[in-house]
Amino acid sequence: MSSRIVSLTAVLIVTTVFSNAFADEWQTEVVDTNGSGYLASLALDSSDHPHISYYDWVSSGLKYAYSNGSSWSIMFVDTTYSSGANSSIAVNSSNHPGIAYCKAGTRWTVLKYAYFNGTTWDIADVDTYGQLGYTPSIQFDAADLPSISYRDEFNERLKYAYYNGSNWYNCVVDSDTDVGKYTSLELETVSANYPHISYYDVGRGNLKYAYLSETYWAITTVDAAGETGAWTSLELDSNGYPHISYYDITNENLKYARWNGSNWSIDIIDYAGRVGEGTSLALDSNDHPHISYYDYSNQSLKYARWNGSSWGFSIVDVGLGNLYYTSLALDSNDQPRIAYYDADDLNLMYAWYGPTGIEDDITESNSPLTRVYPNPANESVEVSFFITYDSWVDMQVFNLSGRLVKTFGNSYQNGQHSISIDDLTSGTYFVKVQAGDYSSMESFVIIE
Repeated sequence: MSSRIVSLTAVLIVTTVFSNAFADEWQTEVVDTNGSGYLASLALDSSDHPHISYYDWVSSGLKYAYSNGSSWSIMFVDTTYSSGANSSIAVNSSNHPGIAYCKAGTRWTVLKYAYFNGTTWDIADVDTYGQLGYTPSIQFDAADLPSISYRDEFNERLKYAYYNGSNWYNCVVDSDTDVGKYTSLELETVSANYPHISYYDVGRGNLKYAYLSETYWAITTVDAAGETGAWTSLELDSNGYPHISYYDITNENLKYARWNGSNWSIDIIDYAGRVGEGTSLALDSNDHPHISYYDYSNQSLKYARWNGSSWGFSIVDVGLGNLYYTSLALDSNDQPRIAYYDADDLNLMYAWYGPTGIEDDITESNSPLTRVYPNPANESVEVSFFITYDSWVDMQVFNLSGRLVKTFGNSYQNGQHSISIDDLTSGTYFVKVQAGDYSSMESFVIIE
């Protein structure tokens, strides 16, 4: 018991240090507006260009956004009513996206697959009998053939579908009572393209994991402590070992499980309030985990990473309403990119960290370049920002918990401007400067 308390205390200390260390390098951008962006799914291609699938509330259709490094292209994939409320995207070796999604009908919900061939979208039915396609997860194998894990809502079971180049085939993975929610699929590349799936066992409230072992599905209960295992996200490391991030419903914590070759190791990663819903996991080139997730208590998007010896945390964006789903990918430099939905402003958002990748040009030309001084300060700070075009600028100040404490707004011409902030108590704060669709965030410390 004492070792657990020490471990949790260490996590809390690291949270404070790392929030100050890299919060000022997160950049956020509005990709699409007016109810677009719900249940966003992100994949990066070989050039680190982002591809995002998402649901449009207004049209009730599936949309797709892609950045070529200088601008976003947005298109509808399926405009038939109630298409794409659940979607998952992957990119093949030709940098062409494939999307698994469900389409609701008058009687059945159909699992569908859309593939962009470079010119148009080819759409096919994958599984049609039942309430199918909920919380799907898609991957391409070494031959660029798609596989999909998903839940059969009508029969409450976990299913798996794959395409052999000519036809779609599907099978039941777990037929236990009420299983298969929040699926996450990975294909093993160490020896063969065997599928691995993490998912939530709703009936028993457990985190489960299944993998195909040549001729049969091996199924394991990973975590059965209370009601746990929602919003699973699975990655396989360089040894083919599974790593899973997920939400502990009972304790409202973010948890992380990993297989070391002989047993499962389970850790509580964040426990400050109701945190951990909408998890998305990625492993970097050192097999270190990075996790994006929702902080319900403070309605903010958070990010955690393991550096090999400790966990670090940062607040990516705040004031998001009921976000729930996030989607994380790492670029070729192991830098995180996140697609998510701003439920307050009803926008599809995209965040990236660090001065790397395609967003450098976007940041330099459009984002408000922000500096805070002095930092740390005794009483007040000066927030200086530079914009390259006339714009309305919103400035928001948040405390370390992500709560809004001050807000400013005014119209400014292009050039350098500054605003004084005072009347703050001792602590760490974040100032977010928004100009049009672009924003930047800096951290500062008040010491009385």
